This record gives sequence, C-alpha cells and structure tokens, in this order.
Amino acid sequence: MVEKTPYPKPNGSVAKWSQTQAERWIKSQVRTGNVRFSFHAEHEKAPRFNISPDEALSAILKGRSSRWEPGEKPKTRAPTMNMTFEQALRSHSINVVTAIADDDADVVVVTLWIGNKL
Repeated sequence: MVEKTPYPKPNGSVAKWSQTQAERWIKSQVRTGNVRFSFHAEHEKAPRFNISPDEALSAILKGRSSRWEPGEKPKTRAPTMNMTFEQALRSHSINVVTAIADDDADVVVVTLWIGNKL
C-alpha cells in the first residue's frame, strides 16, 4: 500500500487548507504509513466497537470526508484541524476522526465509532 509519489503537503497552515487539499494529503499520509492512533482511539474506542486498525485505515482511504473543522491539541498552540471520514458498509458505517497539526508530520486517528447505515 506504499504510495510512490505522495500528495505534496499544501502550503501554509492546516487551518487555511481546503477540505479537498486536506483529504488528499491525509489519505496520502495514511498510504505512506505516516499515521498513528491516539490512546483513546486505540485502547478505548477500537475495542468497544470492535474496529481493527486496518479497518480504521481502510475507512480513511475508501470513505468520504464529511467534516473539516478546527480541532484541539493539548499542550500546543499550533493550529489543528480535524477531518471525519465515513465508510458505508452493508449494515453500518465506520466513522474515523483524524487530526493534523502544523507542528506534527503525522496524521493522528483521534477517535472512531460504528454508525448507522448511511
């Protein structure tokens, strides 16, 4: 799944990126492995909803972005934005919230959950 030529990081602060720019960059980062899970997503939400890391990453890559909004990042003043991805499956949807920040090269999976079928 390694991408040969990743989508270039858009110029400027993440807070100034369009939703399309952010979605392309986040998906590119996931393809190249520059993603990590927050403790909350990995140890609390994933077990609760029985979502594997691969399923969460697949939801980012195959899902559609539904929200692009300012986020919060503890202990930093750097602008942070959150993007929610939603992948429809037969009986439900997998929803994944990612965060990107000016001072962090990785995409962070913040939280995830199972939703009703779209």
